Amino acid sequence: MRSINRKITVILIVSFLLQVLLIGSLYRFVIAKSILSDINKYEKSRQTILQSTVLKIEKVIDEPDKIKNVLDVNSEKYDIKFELKDIDGNIAYSNYFNKKENRNIEEMGIARLKKRPYYVIHAFFPIKAQSFARYTRLNGTRLVLILIVFSISLAASFLIYRIFSVPLNKVRKAMNSTSYGNTVISIPYYGDDELGLLCRNFEDMGKRLKKSKEEEIELIQAISHDLKTPMTSIIGYMNRLINGKANSEEKRKEYYEIVYRKANDMKLLLNDLEEYASIGIELKYDMQPVDVSKFIVDICEEIRCEVEERDGSFKCLNSIDVAFEMLVDEVKIRRVFTNIVENSFKYAGENCELSVETFLQGEFILFQICDNGIGVPEEQLGKVFDRFYRAEVSRSRERGGTGLGLTICRSIVEGHGGKIWAKQNAGGGLCISFTIPVRKASK
Repeated sequence: MRSINRKITVILIVSFLLQVLLIGSLYRFVIAKSILSDINKYEKSRQTILQSTVLKIEKVIDEPDKIKNVLDVNSEKYDIKFELKDIDGNIAYSNYFNKKENRNIEEMGIARLKKRPYYVIHAFFPIKAQSFARYTRLNGTRLVLILIVFSISLAASFLIYRIFSVPLNKVRKAMNSTSYGNTVISIPYYGDDELGLLCRNFEDMGKRLKKSKEEEIELIQAISHDLKTPMTSIIGYMNRLINGKANSEEKRKEYYEIVYRKANDMKLLLNDLEEYASIGIELKYDMQPVDVSKFIVDICEEIRCEVEERDGSFKCLNSIDVAFEMLVDEVKIRRVFTNIVENSFKYAGENCELSVETFLQGEFILFQICDNGIGVPEEQLGKVFDRFYRAEVSRSRERGGTGLGLTICRSIVEGHGGKIWAKQNAGGGLCISFTIPVRKASK
């Protein structure tokens, strides 16, 4: 696996070299263009001098000494070097000694005798001083600019490397330090940028993983305890039945009823766990139109029977007198009522006073279920729907349950487009309220 730091380093080095090459090429082009401009500017003057020299040589073409004199005079007058060759290319005269010099401009003319070429004159004009100075200056400027670009690119590359490399290395080290059960990490990079946000997200992820692990352990402990309690009772009473300690039909019936009730407790627990496993998953609801009034009558009758079996009192107040219907998964909505009522039985005891009230609020029906239990402290009302929440942990352990019932209720209600919340009951205890969308019943 290639390191991202190495990739960043290679990219920065390559980009820097490309910048240097580009700037060098650009300046070579600028310098060449500048010198060519100066050369072209004085071309007419050079041609005039050369033609004047050619004419003078043609007048004395048969006299070598005079030709030499003409070339020497013009060479000194115009600061030009000459090289005279015959038609066969043999050098007849030359005062141009440094032929490796490349700072001269060569012009060529032909001296004729009776209209026939006789001598070829090579004149070497020096580049103007101002052009040479500009060439030298631009060359120096190019070097300075390359050094400046080098310095800026080096600094920029270092900063970019630091910006990306430092936080990434810190994230890597922090992630390497994590292990199973130890997911809380601290990344000492607090930049107010995307990488800083990434580091904070990693830290938050570690905390969430730790919380998830703690909840997993708590769930296992809760399942272990809540299965052990009814299972111990079932084993105990079945052992008595097997050993013949129930010596009357009435006693055996009592033991069977206890075993049956404990088995049902285990079934409810397993139902909670099944529902809990589906929280956070996009469930498919079997949505069917349900008559609101009929539903309220049915659910209230079910709750009444349960409350009366426990020697409690129950009242149902329905303020809806218009035909409405809900588009719901009736089985799951009934589960909401079951969980809330079971929660009330846990904390209100056998002589529970329970009430169900219904109201119409715009396009929603509001259900409110209140009990006379131990209630919940005001500052903890927002937590009652959290997973594993228990009003009193020690007492709720005795009553059983995993603390998932109200969490499941919230998932179902929100899945139907409603809301659920808790508040203190004015007469003591707790009220759970939730809304479900309704519509006018179709005729």
